[in-house]
Amino acid sequence: MVSIEDEKWNTIPNKERPMHRVLTTTTGRPYYCVRKDKTRFPVTITVAPVVVDKKIIGAIEVFRDTTKEKEIDRSKSEFVSLASH
Repeated sequence: MVSIEDEKWNTIPNKERPMHRVLTTTTGRPYYCVRKDKTRFPVTITVAPVVVDKKIIGAIEVFRDTTKEKEIDRSKSEFVSLASH
């Protein structure tokens, strides 16, 4: 299982992970995946149930690296901050 952390480096408990919560809630919480070397990167997580004969038999969890988007947002914020002074 992939280790996932929040923005404050706290490990997300299994019961709070998107895979567990897929059928009950949606969350806008930021997530980070942790590599074996303990470096981490921001991700968006998409979870979908796998349904066969109207029964949920599992789920598919997709992690998308959002590092580039985060860098662009930070650059935009810095530019706006500098331009407004």
